[in-house]
Formats: sequence, C-alpha cells, structure tokens
Amino acid sequence: MKDMCCKLSIVNPVKGRGPNGEKPRGGLAALRGTLRSRSSIVTRRAGFTLLEILIALAIIGGALITILHTVNYHAGLTYEDALSTRMVLMAREKISELELEPMNKKGVLEDKDFSYETIVKKIEDPEDGEAKMISEFLELKAIVRGHGKVVELSELVIKKPDQEIK
Repeated sequence: MKDMCCKLSIVNPVKGRGPNGEKPRGGLAALRGTLRSRSSIVTRRAGFTLLEILIALAIIGGALITILHTVNYHAGLTYEDALSTRMVLMAREKISELELEPMNKKGVLEDKDFSYETIVKKIEDPEDGEAKMISEFLELKAIVRGHGKVVELSELVIKKPDQEIK
C-alpha cells in the first residue's frame, strides 16, 4: 500500500503569501512556523479566562444565596404556622373543658412553653326585656400565651340551670 499523507498548503496561491501575510519560507521552517501559529491559537481558545470564571462564580453565588434565603424564609413561616395551630388547638381544648366545668383559672400547659388563662363571664340576654334572667349566657374565654404570641378564643353558651361558676 502506498503511504498517504496530507498536503499542507502554506502559500496563498492568489497573493503569494502565507496565511498570516508573511513571505513564504521553504521546507521544514515553513511547516514549523505554520504549526506553531496554529497551536498557539488553539491553546489560547481552549480554556476560560479568569474574568469569565469570576463572572460565572458570581452568578452562581447570587443564585445560591437567593435560593437559601427563600428556603429559610419559608421554613420560618412553616414553623410560625405550626406554632399558631398548636396554640389554637390548646385554646380549643380549654374551651371544651370550660363547657363541662366553667371556672376562672390560670396555669401552665404540659409543654411548659405555654401558659393559659380561662375566663367565664355571665351575660344577660338584652332582648328579654321584662323577663331578665330567664336565659343567661356564659362567655367562655381561653387565652394561650407563648413564644411571643397570644391566641384568644371565646364562645357563648347558654347557662344550664344547675351550673355554677367557680
């Protein structure tokens, strides 16, 4: 088989000059010059500059900070919502206890992070007119405090004849 080789044209046939405008050189010197100039172009374009890397890092850093801030913000909102829900459930539990046995009292809930206060007030029906005290209402109020928050629930119930406020 014949050896096949590539021809490397170093002379521009139209102008009689090399690819960079230099006068043509003959032989091996011409080949070295052409290869050197082409390899320097390739190595110059092969990587990124420091400025490009710094800009990319700044963009990634800005995006990462935004994402972390958003995640932390929503985690805080979730915590506050869970805390508020827990306090409302505790206040509802105290209202249920007041329906069975109405009494004013204060205390600390089992978590020790929350305190509560229950208030029972007699309220007369303003529409009874002459027949006052036939139907008495009780306002049951439960207040739960903790973690810098206050939840207050109140409910109106008709007082049972045998029910006393303690």
